[in-house]
Amino acid sequence: MGAELNIAKQIQASMLPCIFPAFPERKEFDIYASMDPAKEVGGDFYDFFLVDADHIAMLIADVSGKGVPAALFMVIAKTILKNSAQNGFSPKEVLENVNNQLCENNRIRHLGMRRLAEKKRSFGVKIFWNIFPKKSKKEKKK
Repeated sequence: MGAELNIAKQIQASMLPCIFPAFPERKEFDIYASMDPAKEVGGDFYDFFLVDADHIAMLIADVSGKGVPAALFMVIAKTILKNSAQNGFSPKEVLENVNNQLCENNRIRHLGMRRLAEKKRSFGVKIFWNIFPKKSKKEKKK
């Protein structure tokens, strides 16, 4: 079991940005991040990426639960979100797409729902998500 969790931890860590500076060719901004999970493997994650030539997306999220299932759910959520954003969807459409795809054929919503309801627990993803212009209004006027 310990070896399995260690492998899951390595997979999770490899999905997070870890090369800094992240965009060395961009002089108008700089971004750094790190994450130290409370357990060996969790559902916390972050990402940032260029949406287009003028915008950078930033997200911080937490999948409920811990362990391998949360880490796997994190990988899926992060992948869907990034793909949706880079395909030109609006922030609202991105989150709707993530929600719809995570719920589609998700066994978690079918199995054990009564038990989760009795314990007043749920399974989901909490996301802070924003798209920032790479240049401020002041910089654009110059």
